[in-house]
Amino acid sequence: MDSSPRPNLFLIGAMKAGTTTLHAMLERHPDVFMCSPKEPTHFVDGDEIRSVSRRAWEAGFWNAPDRYLRLFETAGAARYRGDASTAYAKLPRIGGVAGRIADFSPGSRIIYLLRDPIERTISHYLHAVRWNGEWRPPELAVRAEPHYLEVSHYAMQLRPYLDAFGPERVFVLTLEALRDDPHGQLARLVEWLALPAIEREEGPTQKNKTSATIVRRRGPRIVHRVRQSSRLSPLRRFVPSPVKRGAAALFDVPIGRGDRAFRSLEDQIRAQCLDETAELSDLLDRGFSEWTTLAGGVTVEG
Repeated sequence: MDSSPRPNLFLIGAMKAGTTTLHAMLERHPDVFMCSPKEPTHFVDGDEIRSVSRRAWEAGFWNAPDRYLRLFETAGAARYRGDASTAYAKLPRIGGVAGRIADFSPGSRIIYLLRDPIERTISHYLHAVRWNGEWRPPELAVRAEPHYLEVSHYAMQLRPYLDAFGPERVFVLTLEALRDDPHGQLARLVEWLALPAIEREEGPTQKNKTSATIVRRRGPRIVHRVRQSSRLSPLRRFVPSPVKRGAAALFDVPIGRGDRAFRSLEDQIRAQCLDETAELSDLLDRGFSEWTTLAGGVTVEG
């Protein structure tokens, strides 16, 4: 393994909770270097990451320690060198990450950005529709695929890091707080990192935000693989327009956050999310009143 400086700051997730925005905010500080690509996903098992993100698996940082360290070779004198891989908080699908990071860089600091668990789960589903070929309606998909809700089980994801690093090295904040008070939350984070305050800037624009309305591909997955095939794409220009429109009408379903299907999904998963949020509150000794969907749109006290 080469002598490049090691990362010592890890933004572990949660997926679809604003990590891209926070990554951009952190890298504005002169004493913080955030690597690019944002999510090298080094501290994972290859078979596990392949089952969650083929893109991360193909990037290959999980199997190339020297190449991973070279991501930080231009960090210069930055006190913190950061990795913002959301796969680091995807138990039980991806395990052992906290221990691997602790063995590799025991003095590291961990940041965990949370979001209303119902909203995060829905955004996760919409992300999968857009990028991973998820074709099932929301209720069916979440019932059939536990991973959507597992990533929102924040106490489960957080415990290994608290055990490996201690609570003094783990900073937890919510997307809602960051969105409502970006300057104040960033100031809290910078102070926790024991860094000089930075000049106040314009509030950040939320990055990597899933579109309000996207298209869900209805029908057998093989149909959509054929439609998306790069080998077949040159032939599409020979397909008459009426046939293309007919295929779109048959297989493409616009879906948005305001659809009735998501209100039904909220009702389906609310009890579980409430229980898991209570578990998180006990773990951190704090409430999450900003997560209003847990009470059907009524503010949750705590």
